Amino acid sequence: MGEVLKLPPSIMKKILCIGAHPDDCESIYGTLRKHFDGGDSINYLVLTLGGDSGNPEVRKKEQLETALGPVTFGALKSAFLSNNSGREAIALIEKTIRDIQPDIVYTHTSNDRHQDHRAVNRATLSACRFLRGSIYFYEGYSSLKDFKPSKVINIDNYIEQKLCVMHQFTSQQHKFYMDPEVIKSVAVFRAAQFGFKGYAEAFEVGSIVE
Repeated sequence: MGEVLKLPPSIMKKILCIGAHPDDCESIYGTLRKHFDGGDSINYLVLTLGGDSGNPEVRKKEQLETALGPVTFGALKSAFLSNNSGREAIALIEKTIRDIQPDIVYTHTSNDRHQDHRAVNRATLSACRFLRGSIYFYEGYSSLKDFKPSKVINIDNYIEQKLCVMHQFTSQQHKFYMDPEVIKSVAVFRAAQFGFKGYAEAFEVGSIVE
């Protein structure tokens, strides 16, 4: 058998994906999987267990079973992140940043209907004010038309894996955005928006550190 090629530590990147609820980070599963297959380490921070939209222990289990790396869960209350929990969210994100020292952070866009998603965006920006790394904002099912991406990642080789992973969140399958055709349609649109045929995940750019 051939030797497995490992990238030098200087090339490998530490990735942190921040989500308000279990399954939020999977909005960009194709991108995370691409990082993972390229040798980068993937870390998750999920600030709530999504108890307002399902059994929290079930949702936690689903997240752990689909994650590409370690998951840190917060104990904040789902649907109430914007209500007096800003300091707690910032403190939790700051601690995670200190522990992981990520090169790239992915988090929610501020252009989103869901109050938890907007709150996580604000908390992340505050917590990352001294970060020496890049920040990208991802879209989700509740993103507004004001979401204006300036970067896309081609996920042609990962769309089927993404569909399989989304299907593993069985507690959320009744929601329209879990429909494989919806997921694929968004990915096709983002690719076409940037001038190519295929599938893509789109991002607004907060900051880039090369």
